Amino acid sequence: MKKILWMILTIAIIAALAACAPAAGGGTVYVDGVPVGGAAPAAGTGTAPAAPVAQGTAPAEEAQGGPMDMVMMLLPFIAMFAIVYFLIMRPQRKQAKATKEMQESLRPGDNVMTTSGFFGKIVGEGTDCFLVEFGQDRGIKVWVRKTDISGIRTPVMTPPPKGEDPKPIEDKSKKDKKDK
Repeated sequence: MKKILWMILTIAIIAALAACAPAAGGGTVYVDGVPVGGAAPAAGTGTAPAAPVAQGTAPAEEAQGGPMDMVMMLLPFIAMFAIVYFLIMRPQRKQAKATKEMQESLRPGDNVMTTSGFFGKIVGEGTDCFLVEFGQDRGIKVWVRKTDISGIRTPVMTPPPKGEDPKPIEDKSKKDKKDK
């Protein structure tokens, strides 16, 4: 996600700088009232400049904007980056920092939930992983990386109402095969 945002920002800045740069070939240069690098204007078209312009300069209409024009063109991109930063990047950093602090504070005896959704209890600790005990009777012990623990949680298990058996989950693949 972070790389994509930086790529978008880079493309936007390059596009803004390309829009501010003069076009290839620049403006037409006039020498003694005749455009240099092209044919003279056709007779009777009235496209010649009103007054001769000094050699190597462009008419006043073709002058480029000043530095304020560039700032005004970059202003929307700067605003867009600020919005992306405060709405996306900053909250993600805060959440990552909080998650890292939580993972560093874990100790044996804590009930945890892994990123895959399994609930267990930490019974041992290694350098970069925990020994977590899983299962209803807590008989299964598995080493889990510290980064794979998403939170300190105790599972809330609600049994079915008395007198009712839990509904079995139907296997849809078998049902589809019967229909064919």
